[in-house]
Order: sequence, then C-alpha cells, then structure tokens
Amino acid sequence: MDDLDIYETAQKLINEYGREALVEAAMRSDRMLDRGDQHAVGQWNKVMQAVEELQSSGFHLRS
Repeated sequence: MDDLDIYETAQKLINEYGREALVEAAMRSDRMLDRGDQHAVGQWNKVMQAVEELQSSGFHLRS
C-alpha cells in the first residue's frame, strides 16, 4: 500500500467504526500477526498511525 491507500483505508475505518476505528485497525493487525504475515502487520500499523493522525487533526479525506 502506498501512502494514499493507507490514508484511504484509515478514512474508511473512521467512517465505518467512528471512535473505534483505531481498535478495529489494531484487531486487524493482530489477525495478521496470528497468521504470521509481518508485511500486513506493518501495513496495518501504518493504518493505525493514519487513523490517529486523522482523528486528532479533525481532517477527513473526501470519500
């Protein structure tokens, strides 16, 4: 995933899960860890960071 994909995924999670978007991203990261997919874990960690940034800034991408 490139940066745009990361932020689009983060925004989709925020739209769907609201304040729980970070928790959802963390659970998805955990599932990938359980599967042994380190690359996906890294991607979901980037999504978590993007969720935090978007939520703390109040900025949202257009959907």
